[in-house]
This record gives sequence, structure tokens and C-alpha cells, in this order.
Amino acid sequence: MSKSKAVTLKFRVPKELFRRFEFVETNGKKRLICIYHMYPTLAEWRGGICPDEINPRSHEENVLDSHVAKDIRTTIEEAPADFFLANRGGTILAYKLHYDANTGLVEIDIPDPELYGMADGATTDAVIASVQNRLADGKKVLKLLETDMPDNLNQARFHIEVITGLTEEDKAGRIQRMAKGRNTSRQVKGWSMNDFRGEFDWLKDLLDRKGGKFCGKIAWEENSPQEVNVLDVLSITTLFHPDYASGDEQPTVAYSNIGTLDKRMITNRVGYLALKPIIEDILTLHDYIYVQFPMAYVAAKEGKKAKLGKRIDFQTKETILPLTGSISTHVISRGVLYPLLAAFRALISYKDGNVCWIKDPYKFFDAHSSKLVSHLIKSLENDYESNPQTMGKKPGAYENMYLNVLRYLH
Repeated sequence: MSKSKAVTLKFRVPKELFRRFEFVETNGKKRLICIYHMYPTLAEWRGGICPDEINPRSHEENVLDSHVAKDIRTTIEEAPADFFLANRGGTILAYKLHYDANTGLVEIDIPDPELYGMADGATTDAVIASVQNRLADGKKVLKLLETDMPDNLNQARFHIEVITGLTEEDKAGRIQRMAKGRNTSRQVKGWSMNDFRGEFDWLKDLLDRKGGKFCGKIAWEENSPQEVNVLDVLSITTLFHPDYASGDEQPTVAYSNIGTLDKRMITNRVGYLALKPIIEDILTLHDYIYVQFPMAYVAAKEGKKAKLGKRIDFQTKETILPLTGSISTHVISRGVLYPLLAAFRALISYKDGNVCWIKDPYKFFDAHSSKLVSHLIKSLENDYESNPQTMGKKPGAYENMYLNVLRYLH
């Protein structure tokens, strides 16, 4: 999602549906934290206006297809009077809030969307915007007269909680805990929270830089629309981590424990940082080998029908690889691809933490692809009962391919 600009949210709510609570803190410097609760109708509240950058989840359009979103939409459309009961509402962190009890006008000031905005409830807000746009029948809800406002929007009330008094110095602690705590009805995935904490910033600066070949193609937070997320990137990158440079240990964790790789990256950041000069090469090499694999396999089988062993079909299906846009004629299991790809770390120098290729990996694969794939498939059939899932978890599969690459290298 593109970064939002500063906004002031304005809507009306009757004074009987508006409450303010004050909390005076005296530890350290004295300050006032205020929490407001209010229940505007959806005829007043404008969905999709409040920034949600501080929310650890992404709320792009594809989130509207989730089961949660569909349930929210159903309540607004079929039981709008119960919406405030069925939905827990939204939490907004704001710089300040002003309320005019005479007119009922609420003004919420959000000057910096990186610090203030909707910390919880952004999925609901996205659904509200979608429903409002549909019910407005092509018009902007803002331009509808009160007499034209659909009954659903007049009846449904959205619970808004607004918190003021937190500042930039609270971002790494209190605001982070608040955002995480408010997003526990469906627990925020750990990697999404790690992105919120800035743990992936160095990798994001590299891969998501303007003009970069992978810019905009990687999901850094939960609910983002991209097909490849940061865990997928770390999975491929882990195959080349310096911990496995000697070939004595094998990177099976990249296949079998992908869900924990964000934590592994945080605790072993130095090794991943060392790969920065070749990370884009590694991701590109993954797609290159994926696309070339079927031809290498046919060559290895001397033109015979391509099948992955006795039980697993080498599925014929056009597959677009989202990072490079390359097109494969077949689907290749990670359990088969990873031992082969990981073996190419034999072509890398890791001396003194300076990582670089000692041999062009693309030319090397082109020169030896049929032999390497032949070794791989024989191992799959003879040692792993033609089961790619088993192969992907076994150190022996990775060691075998690593030694074969070494053999052709020298």
C-alpha cells in the first residue's frame, strides 16, 4: 500500500454516544493519555480514509475476499442494527481529538501516518468502504444527501476507540505492544510483527528499492496481495547461508521449518547480511533452475516421458513464477528443487565474510544440468521412494547434490 498523507478525520456522533476517559501518568515526565469511545453510523464514518500503516497487517483489496471480511459485509447488509454488537470496532492512535458537543462534530488529527492511524480494525474499515461504495450506487458516499443515504448505513454503528497522548518515543514499546495486543482475535503472524518492528528493513531496502528487479513483488506483512512473502525469500536465501558453506551441515531448515526463518534471520543476522551482494542473484537463480528443470529432466531421461519417479507425476501445468515473471511448463516441488539449488553454494566464496560467486551459476547449470538432474532423480527414486516431501527434509539429499556440484566444478 502506498504511504498515506496526513489527514483529519471528521464525522458526527451524538453526545450520548461519545465518552472520554483521562489517564494522568506521573512516572517520569507528567503527561495525559486520553481514550475516547464513540459510535458513529456508517452514514457518518467514511471507510478507507484513516491510514493504517501502523497496523501490522496489510489491508489491500484482496483482504475483502477473506471469510472474516465476508462475515462483516453480511452483518452490515443483512443485520445493520446489530453491527455494533457483532463487530468489536476499530482502534485509532491519534495526535489529538476535538469534539464539539453542540454540533456532535468529531475531528481526529493524524499528522504522521507512520506513527498514528488505525492500529486495529482496518479489515472492518476496508469492508465498510467497499459496502459504502456499492450501496452508493456509483456515487461518493460523501456526496449523498441524508435523504438518499441507504438504510443500512443509517442503522449500522461502528465502535471507534481513539487513543491520544502517545508519541514517537513510545513507538518501539507501547505502540508496538498496543498494535499487537489489539490484533489478537486472529493472531498476527510473527513475520508480520517482525516487519512492523523493522527487522526486515535492510532486506526491504535492498529488494524493494525503487527500480529494483523485485520492487513491489514481495509481501512484507500479512494480508499483502503479493504471491511471494518474506518467508519465501528467506527460505531460498537460507539455502546459501554461510553456516552451510563447508557442506558439512545441510540447510534442510529452509524446507522443513520455513515458518521460523524470520526468527532465525533475526538471531543470525550477520550471516544473512553477508549474502546481500548476491541475494538478488540467488532469487533469480531459483527461478532460472525452476524453468530449465523440465528440459534438463527430459535430457537426463533421454527423451522418455518425464515423471518424477514411480508415484509422483511431473505435472504439466504452465506456471508463472511471480518474482521474475518467468514461465515454467511444469510444476516443480520444492522438495526436489531445494537440494539442487542449495548445491550451488559450492560456487560461492565466503572468505572473511565477503561473499561472491567464483563461477557463473547460470553457465554452470547450463553445462551440467542434465547430469545434475539425473543424479537428483536417481536419488529421489532410489533413496526417498519417489517422495519429494521426504527428499526435501533429508540432509543426505542435499549432501549428495553438493558433492556432485563440487565434482563438476573441479
